[in-house]
Amino acid sequence: MDDPTEALHLAADDADLEGLRRALRRALSAGIPVDDDTMDCDRTPLGCLCYGASPHDEARRIACAELLLAAGANFEATDCYGDTPLSIAVYMPSKDCPRLVQYLLDAGANPNAIGDGDCGGYTPLHYASKKGFVEVANLLIKHGATVNAKTTCEGVGRKTSLQVAIRNSRHRMYPILLSAGASLPTVTGDDAYLERVVAAGSWANYERLHL
Repeated sequence: MDDPTEALHLAADDADLEGLRRALRRALSAGIPVDDDTMDCDRTPLGCLCYGASPHDEARRIACAELLLAAGANFEATDCYGDTPLSIAVYMPSKDCPRLVQYLLDAGANPNAIGDGDCGGYTPLHYASKKGFVEVANLLIKHGATVNAKTTCEGVGRKTSLQVAIRNSRHRMYPILLSAGASLPTVTGDDAYLERVVAAGSWANYERLHL
């Protein structure tokens, strides 16, 4: 491919380790930064790498991420939606990619980075709650995600991760978020489990009564 910028982004998107290694050398020698954001949606190569993630190729994507970070990639660089590679790795796959998310968190990615998706203010935990990605949510909470952080969109109401989970009927997320300190919801979506927790007055009380 003649364009070194395009080659760099495509190799990252495909998680082609050898192709990425060649494209990275070529790009850097041409003065193209490892965080070039001139392609689709202002994503850097690391953002492209996370955008194309799937549970079937996490090992390759982690190897490519290691290569990009070693070259100085910034895992807090945002795309045109304000989302970091970590947020992209959470919300883009059709199934959760816990190994890639774990790698980014261990490398120091911010679990509370605020993006602009869905009207604004979504953190990675909001995205995990919307998708119902239980394992990823647990990883984010373990690494310090703020459970009661609210979105910033006033038009539809500022929402916590639990409220996002309720809105999307992600039932498996409820005990994870509540046990991590989520505030009791005022709207339960007529969910019997949530109504029992609310009736108990707190998650701690519910645990004593039912667990």
